[in-house]
Amino acid sequence: MGNVGPALLVGIFSYGFSIMLYVTSAQNLGATRGQIMFSTAPIWGVVLSYILYQGSFQWVHVISIVLLALAVIVTYLLSHKHLHTHVAMEHIHYHQHADGHHNHTHEGITIPEGKWHSHFHTHNPLVHEHPHYPDLHHRHSHN
Repeated sequence: MGNVGPALLVGIFSYGFSIMLYVTSAQNLGATRGQIMFSTAPIWGVVLSYILYQGSFQWVHVISIVLLALAVIVTYLLSHKHLHTHVAMEHIHYHQHADGHHNHTHEGITIPEGKWHSHFHTHNPLVHEHPHYPDLHHRHSHN
């Protein structure tokens, strides 16, 4: 019964961390790439239990971590570049102003460039070219 509390702590923390990664990555990378980040939850549990409680660590864990890391790296590297149009959009999400899409102002306050924050904001129509993923700001067709 003495291991139940620590096991629950590791499970809750690793699951909570994976949910945070999922929401952030789904907004910034799109649903498929976000789901890959979400799938890292079991690995966080294994790593945390090993670090915090000296749990068992076997070769199958090493192989799993390597394969998952490769999947995340390959998914991150896949992108494409072309001229595309962003339509006007109003929404709320976590963002920074150094990404080329969030060029709005904040009445009465100054947000330093590169500082992450969240609020309701408006995007004006924008046409530009840069490498991108099918994320929150790049939902367009390729006709």
